Amino acid sequence: MARGDYVLSRKFLKEWKLIDDWLSAEEKEPVSSAHIEPIALHYIDAKRDIDEDLRKQGSFWRRLTDDLGLSEEDIKTFEDALSLLNEQIVGKSDILKHLKKNLSDVTSVVAGESAGVDIAPVARRLRDLSKGMDVTFSTAGAQGFPMTRHGMGTRSLASLLVFRAYASWRSEQATKAGIHLHTLLALEEPEAHLHPQAQRSLFAHIKTIPGQRIVSTHSPYFAGQAGLGDLRLFFKDGDATTVRRLNLSPLNRNDVRKLRRNVVASRGDMLFARALVLFEGETEEQALPVWAETFWGKSIHELGFNFVGVGGNDYFPFIWLASNLGIRWYILSDGERKPVKELTDALVRAGFKSVSDCPNVVVLPDGNDLEKQLLVDGYLPEIEKAFDETNDRKSFLDNYIASLHGQPGKKGVPRNYKVPDGRILAALDAMREKKTDMAVPIATTIANAKNPERRVPPKVAEIFEIVSKDFGFAARKGVAS
Repeated sequence: MARGDYVLSRKFLKEWKLIDDWLSAEEKEPVSSAHIEPIALHYIDAKRDIDEDLRKQGSFWRRLTDDLGLSEEDIKTFEDALSLLNEQIVGKSDILKHLKKNLSDVTSVVAGESAGVDIAPVARRLRDLSKGMDVTFSTAGAQGFPMTRHGMGTRSLASLLVFRAYASWRSEQATKAGIHLHTLLALEEPEAHLHPQAQRSLFAHIKTIPGQRIVSTHSPYFAGQAGLGDLRLFFKDGDATTVRRLNLSPLNRNDVRKLRRNVVASRGDMLFARALVLFEGETEEQALPVWAETFWGKSIHELGFNFVGVGGNDYFPFIWLASNLGIRWYILSDGERKPVKELTDALVRAGFKSVSDCPNVVVLPDGNDLEKQLLVDGYLPEIEKAFDETNDRKSFLDNYIASLHGQPGKKGVPRNYKVPDGRILAALDAMREKKTDMAVPIATTIANAKNPERRVPPKVAEIFEIVSKDFGFAARKGVAS
C-alpha cells in the first residue's frame, strides 16, 4: 500500500461490543452500496450553487430530472414534437441551413453509406433536456432572470431547496413502495451569502427536509433558532477537538425559557465567544469595551470576547450556559447588597459554593456601583472634564449644583450639595441620571489620561488581569497592570 493511502472495508458485525473491545467483534458479510443507500449521508458544502447543479452530472437536480417519470407513449409524443420543432427551426433559419451545408462536407472525409449531417437546436431526447434546463427567478412586478444572473445568496439557497425537493421526493416514493428510508444531511454553513433575516427564515425550511439534519454554522441568527438540546459546540482543546452539549434535565421550565429567550435567541453570538465578561448595568456595557481596548491594545471583537450586560442581575442562565459549554466566563459585579445576593444565589444554583470560591468574579467594594467606585478611585477631574466637553460648556458641575441644590432628589429627599462631599454627590447624581449619554465620554476621558496608571480603573483592571492570566495576554505597554 502506497504511503498516505488507506483501505476502506465495510462489514456487518454479528455482535455489538463496548468501544474498548469492538475490534474483536465477529464479522459477517460485506456492506454493499444497496445496504447503505437507505441511510446514505449527503454532504452539501458552503460552495453550493444552483447554476453548477443544473449542469453537473450527479447533482441532486440531475438525479431528479434525468428521469421525468413520463410514460413511454408520452415520451414518444414529446420527442416527435421536438424533432418537428428542430426541422422547423432549421428550415426557417438561413444561418443554420448555411452551417448544415458546409458541415455536410464531413462526408467527403469520413466516407460512409447514407452519411449525413443534421443540426438540432433543441435536444431531441427528453433525457437530454435536463442538461439544458434553466431556472428563472423574479420578484413581484419585475422581469425574471435566470439563476445564473442572480447573486450567490439566491443561488446557494436555491441549491439547498433542490436538495429538499430531492429528499422529499425520495421519501414519498419510498413510502409508497414500503421501503424504510432515513436521509442523513450534513450541511455546511447554510447562512453563506444570506442577510440576517434570511438566515433566521432559512431555519424553518431546513427543518422540513426529511430525515436527520446535521448543520455546521457560524451564524448566531441560525443557531438561535435551534432547540437548546439540539446544540453541539465544537472547540479546540490543545491538539484535540472537544464536543459539548446542554443537559437541560436539572433546569425547570422557567430556567429553560429564560435560557432560550434571554440568552440564545437574543445573544446567540455568545456561543462563538472565547470568553464572556458579564456585568449588570448600562454603564459597564458601554465603558468596559473602551477600557478593554486601552488595556490590551485590541478591541474585544479582535480578541473574540463578548461583554454582556445581563440586566436585572439575572446571572444564572449566562453562568449555567457558559459553564456547561466550556466557555470561560468572568463577572464584574456591583457591590450593592441586592446584586451581590442575587449573584451569590446564581452561583450556588450553577454549582459553585460562593463568590469567594470564584477567582473569576470581582465584586466592587463597600456596596459601590461603578459610578460611585470611579469617584472613590479619584476620577472626579476626568468625570468633570467629560461632562464639560460633552455639553460644550465649562463648569457643568457648578451649574448642575446651582440649579438642583435643594430640589427633590431620589425618593423625594431634597438634594444637599453644600456638605463637604457635596461636589462628589452632585457628580454621582449627574452620572446616574445621564449614564446612557455619559458612559462612553467618561470612559474615553479616563482612557486618555496623561498618567498611564490612571487609564484603566483599578477594579476594572483587576478583572482584566484575571482574563489576561487565563489567556496569556499582556497589558498594553504604558498601562498599569
